[in-house]
Amino acid sequence: MGRTPLLTKLSNEIRIENSRKNDWLVTYGFPSSRPNPNFFKKLVELTDDLHRKGANVDKSRTSIFMTNDLHGAVTAVKLAKHYGADVRLYKVEEMDPKNSIEPDYEFKLEKDEVSSVMIAVHYMLSKISKKCEHFNDDITQLVIFLYVVEYFLRPNLPLKKQDLEKILEQTIYLEDRESYRIPRVPFILELINLAPIMRAVEVYLEENKRSLNEDINILFNVLNRLHGSEDIPFEPSIGDIEELIILHPVDNLVERIKNAGIIHEIR
Repeated sequence: MGRTPLLTKLSNEIRIENSRKNDWLVTYGFPSSRPNPNFFKKLVELTDDLHRKGANVDKSRTSIFMTNDLHGAVTAVKLAKHYGADVRLYKVEEMDPKNSIEPDYEFKLEKDEVSSVMIAVHYMLSKISKKCEHFNDDITQLVIFLYVVEYFLRPNLPLKKQDLEKILEQTIYLEDRESYRIPRVPFILELINLAPIMRAVEVYLEENKRSLNEDINILFNVLNRLHGSEDIPFEPSIGDIEELIILHPVDNLVERIKNAGIIHEIR
């Protein structure tokens, strides 16, 4: 008896009922800069097979595979995992942004808040660089934030550890903030950037709350505003900071985003 082809084997493992009622988005990334070329050959085979069966498929962009065939999407997930990729599957829903996203999903940092948020992002990336060899989407968004705010070009993706170390060297501005290139204008955080950057703010507050300096005051008010408070900014105590963090404002933000029907990750 001949050996079962890999795609057939993976497809036969699927136990859920197939559906073409929704679009499914698969994102994948490989720890190595040179993934096994057989993965891409098999992905082409899968795409051709789905096309023959009348399914819609879009793999025009690197690291993304999208189809309206649920079995095809799950097979792509299994294939990517088989070759060692970090992979996620999302259910995509169309929406009218004007009706589906609340105004606070576009979050404005005032000009006196930008540098303090940069400190929190830099702090978070410094922690990550000490223990992480490979970077997920959230880490990438933190790096892009530093690039955008400081007028650097978009970094080469995917990121490597040496790239992150170089970026951290370029963004050391804590000693002499006045001479560093920090914009003196408000900065709009788009939806895709918001959660990881606000989580960096949350972590910085949690781990540096006893400092009670100007940056802590500013970051507290940023996170408090994200939480939906309309209170006049004030100088917080350690207890105020702890109470705000216990409310998990970033987790609540992510939940609101999911409830808005933007995109749902399938765990």
